[in-house]
Amino acid sequence: MSYKKTRKFYDWVCNNCKRENWASEVFCPKCPHIRNPTLPMDLGNKKGDWLCIQCNFVIFGRKDKCYKYGRKKGDNSSIPVVS
Repeated sequence: MSYKKTRKFYDWVCNNCKRENWASEVFCPKCPHIRNPTLPMDLGNKKGDWLCIQCNFVIFGRKDKCYKYGRKKGDNSSIPVVS
């Protein structure tokens, strides 16, 4: 079974490796090129949401750790997205 991603408005394509990335990803996980800084960061994120700097995913504020790497919210590997 193959998975086909449904592209959304602020999803972006990496200029370096051409990988399609989610809007919530700040860096491309493949190469790790940074996304175009003109794209808005506030994509409907809510207070308490945070960015895991290891996988570059925005994690919901109600989650205590990153689902991919297990990094804990509030340690030195997380950044608040909305203050």
